Amino acid sequence: MARLLHRLEAIAGRRGVAHGAKARRLAELARGGLPVPAAYVLSPADAEAIVVANVPESRDALRRIADPSAALDLDALAAIAERVRSMVLPDALRAQLRDAFVALGAPKGGSVAVRSASTLEDGDEVSGAGLHESVLDVGSLGALEDAVRRVLASLYAPRVAAYLRGRGLSGPVAMGIVVQAMVPAERSGIAVTVNPITSDPGEIVVEATFGLGTALCAGRICPDTYRITRPAGRVREHLPGSRDRVIEATGAGLRERLATEEERSRPVLGEAEAARIAELASRAQSVLRAPTEIEWAAVGDALYVLQARPVKTARRALARARPDRARPRVGRGVLWSNVNVGEALPGAATPLTWSVLSGFADRGFRRAFGALGCTVPPEAELVGCFRGRIYLNLTEFSSIAAQLPGLTPQVLFALAGLRAADASVELATVRERWRLLARAPWTAARLLRDALSLQGRVRALEAWLDVERSRIAALDLRMLPPGGLGALLADAERMLDRTGDVMLTAYGNLLATLVALHLLLLLVAADRAGSLERDLLSGLEDVETVRPALEIARIASRARADESLRAWLLSAEGPPGSVEQWPEGWLREQVRALLHEYGHRGPREAELASPRWSEQPGTLLAALWVALHDPNAAGSLARIEASRQALQAARAELRERVPIAARPALQLLVERARDALRLRERLRGHVTRVLGLVRSVAVEASRRIEAVEPGSGQDAAFFLTIEELHAWLDGRLRRVGPIVARRRLAHARDRSLPDPPETFVDEPPGASQPPSAPARELRGVAASPGRVRGTARLLRGESDAESARAGEVLVLPVADAGHVPLFVVAGAVVTELGGPLSHASVLLRELGVPAVVGAAGACRAIETGDLVEVDGDAGVVRIVERGGERTE
Repeated sequence: MARLLHRLEAIAGRRGVAHGAKARRLAELARGGLPVPAAYVLSPADAEAIVVANVPESRDALRRIADPSAALDLDALAAIAERVRSMVLPDALRAQLRDAFVALGAPKGGSVAVRSASTLEDGDEVSGAGLHESVLDVGSLGALEDAVRRVLASLYAPRVAAYLRGRGLSGPVAMGIVVQAMVPAERSGIAVTVNPITSDPGEIVVEATFGLGTALCAGRICPDTYRITRPAGRVREHLPGSRDRVIEATGAGLRERLATEEERSRPVLGEAEAARIAELASRAQSVLRAPTEIEWAAVGDALYVLQARPVKTARRALARARPDRARPRVGRGVLWSNVNVGEALPGAATPLTWSVLSGFADRGFRRAFGALGCTVPPEAELVGCFRGRIYLNLTEFSSIAAQLPGLTPQVLFALAGLRAADASVELATVRERWRLLARAPWTAARLLRDALSLQGRVRALEAWLDVERSRIAALDLRMLPPGGLGALLADAERMLDRTGDVMLTAYGNLLATLVALHLLLLLVAADRAGSLERDLLSGLEDVETVRPALEIARIASRARADESLRAWLLSAEGPPGSVEQWPEGWLREQVRALLHEYGHRGPREAELASPRWSEQPGTLLAALWVALHDPNAAGSLARIEASRQALQAARAELRERVPIAARPALQLLVERARDALRLRERLRGHVTRVLGLVRSVAVEASRRIEAVEPGSGQDAAFFLTIEELHAWLDGRLRRVGPIVARRRLAHARDRSLPDPPETFVDEPPGASQPPSAPARELRGVAASPGRVRGTARLLRGESDAESARAGEVLVLPVADAGHVPLFVVAGAVVTELGGPLSHASVLLRELGVPAVVGAAGACRAIETGDLVEVDGDAGVVRIVERGGERTE
């Protein structure tokens, strides 16, 4: 009798597709000593011969599936699949299935799992995980034979053929089978040996749920997530999931039940078991010699590897990362902060955004430090992710920055706006103070030389970007083939990399200039250094990010003087939602021009999943609407003039305090700092436009994913990493629906969790810790001078923005360029994140709006309608009256 079923261990070491990549990989793990459940394998070739003998027309069907030029009859495929499900298996196979069933212990109360092992699944170059059917918890011989037929028939399922044809994929297809001892898992999940979002090889991600992992893999539940450092095996972060159901093996089929209260409330894994699973995944990677994802199960203290597959996108991701970084150099006592960076990317980022911007930020900071002459250790971890939020490693930053004279941790923290830092940096001796001042002419000259060199690079960059944008504007993304769309995505990455290179070099120049200015101001005006620095860096004029607000102020001033618009302003009930709904004439044309010029911007514009104003103009049009009804609209322009007067006063005071010989150098230093701030905002505008191109590709890719995998959603691509998106477009990753579903649930969980503290050591406190009682007085960073008392308006989304009124105190978790139009009509602004030199602070000073940033807990302490007082000189916010109750 011919041998059809082979023991798993017997096929180890065989290459090619003789038994399917899934089966071969499990065999290699078993031979490597990993705890893989016993199994038997039916090769794709033997399985095809059995099917063709029973259903001859199946051979031609396979040829048509593999040939993209052949006509595809889905009804005929459905008929073939039905005949395969009812065919009689050959006696030899039935006898060997019976022997395998006994050998795997099923008659003694156990059961088996019948898993697909097609040539489309889990290969070294392509992955079709989840594309075919598998049958779990098979408890009888009759059920086993039926499960084998079901799995074989799933190769001919019309949805599979339509999916492959829709993706433009071709090549030989065949179905093998793995009959594996069923593990009645008490806990199960997935472990990945490289962080799938950040591509960090120094971190293993473990996902876990109670019972079987079926619902987890399908994206039906949000599991517990553990991020574990390598090689230490320390749990860096544990994020609880929302496990509302449990799937169990009964020995004769799966049973789904509601999770108990205990299961919903306690962690799935202890830290020790999570570390053991991470070690198991590491061993799998060592055997397979590539970054690996395993499906694991636990019964009591025993762990098992059920399946393993290569991480399809890891090679490209690791190539983009630093090749010499084997693991992060993070130990204990690491200070993390998002005071400034959290403003650029607030809240939980989608996987696509994180995969693009985390690498962008890491490379950029390295280049910025390098431009300053600093050496950055290859293994340094500069950027971290906690609850989906971006954080910077200030311990590492301080260590690197210490290579620069005068850039002590205190100075660095003060520039970042950390309240815990002592901003009044003491220099050791009087001699050192005067030595620093004496070096001012040479410092200023070097910074001027660097700035002039940078200006040339900026001009070259902008000329290149103009050419690229003109070329891309002529493309219709809907008409591009998948490879063309992938090529456009690669073009956008190159544009982002080159633009980011220049921008982060500019950041380095800005940092060096600000450090020099900060130290010199401490020397000549220690008692007034902070406020002088703030005023010297205000009144910048022509800051790109402020232009939409200035345009709104000018349009509003003109409109209020136009008698023909008065009746419309009085009768309209709210802001028109589209350009065509605005009155015909010059006002409508101004609105159209506003969207044309600034439509690439929007709230949370660094988040790729966030719509731009060109797509959802609500915030921009609401700000214009409020300005049109503000009798003091012209006053916003007067506030801008006041900030310029503050600048002149600060310049005059500085001249009085500085020795005559040092005045020209210090004045030059001030101008270089002002130029550097303008350039930062200008380059950020270019980066935003490039991110908009990445978003356009992702929107089109999402449309195509939804077309071939209905239910994935019109935003599916945003839940893939950029490496996975490339892999899907070029056919290496064939099915992404389950990945998208799992990531969507995890992202929703991260968004629902409270923001970690703006600064913490090692790991943030537990997400479930109760918040402290809100304070009546909040302290933050004095970002823009002035004292205002007004009604608070809490802004958490676009609908909140559309209900804003002129003169209100706007309270936000974080402010970015997308909120600038509202600043022009605000009485004052309060944010939970931000530093003295953050984007929002610069923009608010430019507009002359009193502001306090970095006021932790403001959005919890202040409610819409509260009467608050904002002191932008002292960095204090007081709640004066709440619900009729005065608090002063």
